[in-house]
Amino acid sequence: NWKTYQTSPRDGNAGSLDTIRQRVRYLAQNNAYCSRALNALTGYIVNTGIVPHATVKGGKAKKDEILREWADHPYCDPAGRKNLYAIQQLAVRSLIRDGEIILKRVFSDDKSLPLPLQIEVLEADHLDTATHDRVLKNGNQIIQGIEFDKRGRRLAYHLFDEHPSSAGIRSLKSKRYDAEDIIHVFREDRAGQVRGLSWFTPIIVRLKDFDDYEDSQLTRQKVSSLFVGVYKSLNPNDPKKDMNIQTGELKPGSFMVAPFGYEMQWSNPPQVEGFGEYAFHQKLTLGIGTEVPFMLLSGDYSKCNFSSSRMAMLNFFRFIEPVQQLEIIPQLCFPIQKWIDNACSLIGVEEKCKYNWQAPVRDMVDPFKEMKAKEIKVANGFDSHASTLREFGVDPYEFYEEQKMLQEYFDENDLKFPCDPRVHVAKAIGEKHENNN
Repeated sequence: NWKTYQTSPRDGNAGSLDTIRQRVRYLAQNNAYCSRALNALTGYIVNTGIVPHATVKGGKAKKDEILREWADHPYCDPAGRKNLYAIQQLAVRSLIRDGEIILKRVFSDDKSLPLPLQIEVLEADHLDTATHDRVLKNGNQIIQGIEFDKRGRRLAYHLFDEHPSSAGIRSLKSKRYDAEDIIHVFREDRAGQVRGLSWFTPIIVRLKDFDDYEDSQLTRQKVSSLFVGVYKSLNPNDPKKDMNIQTGELKPGSFMVAPFGYEMQWSNPPQVEGFGEYAFHQKLTLGIGTEVPFMLLSGDYSKCNFSSSRMAMLNFFRFIEPVQQLEIIPQLCFPIQKWIDNACSLIGVEEKCKYNWQAPVRDMVDPFKEMKAKEIKVANGFDSHASTLREFGVDPYEFYEEQKMLQEYFDENDLKFPCDPRVHVAKAIGEKHENNN
């Protein structure tokens, strides 16, 4: 009945996101399936990091060495705990759970750092939503704590310096931060939406209901198991048939002696019928709602064969790759790239270069066939050797330097190994020469 649905013609910025955010956080901490889905999505989207490579025509840029040192070490974290890839993981985890994440640029005066740039990760709670739907004197509008100009461009963010729910909070006053110093990552599900909804929103009710169902079944079994049996009088006219007979605690292997004139009637605890089928259906539904395959969400591979597992993982990768290429890299990595260029200019490094953000290596469902397909693509010029190496998370220029060093070592020591590509080339030329003769 559509009359029971709370439908409204409001835009995507109406209402408070706080309730949804808090409920999903509770489920992420207390519901195993929510936690599993959150870990799986974060792991496949970020894994060990979306790695930047700075290149110029002809090879690796000088800026790449500075970038690598800054990104690989916890220099980029004001707290000195996380490197760039740990920051990415925290940001994506918060994005999935809360629907959005905020990163703030911090300039450091520590001369020992490779770059005077650090990144602070802030939860969405830091946005001062009390400034919602305010029009300033200059015509700018504030929506959900974000300031826009008349053309709809983001000018500033109004943020609390401390988490508003922190136990040691000292001030609830927010400050205005220029948009160029803030990165705001969220998935835009509706046109004009300025903040994001948790990715778990469609299944919040199902997750909680499934939790309650499991708890109720467990409680039912516990209560029924406490009731072992009753003593029943053999004489229906016995005036003492309702007498309270004290019994000791039952232990494994123990015998009970019924009092004279009584018999023992054992209880028959109710069975949990249909629980397996219901739980299986619920896990399937939760997998659909999170895009995580059933086998990954439940940890149950008993109902999977190679074909079904391969199809499930291919569909999962089709969901993961657009998230990486259309959301995480444009919204998170590219703005960080601008911050890096700005920080490099502050230390006198003005080199213009091209950045390539390499997503994590995708697991192969059928390694032999997939490697053969990549080999054919490179051999026929449909893809480059360098880009294929990047797909495996390998810096091509570091790989080529290592190959050069190995080949020189092989030549100096008159060594021949199958890993030397020149062996294959020489063999192919020899076979071609023999066929011509």
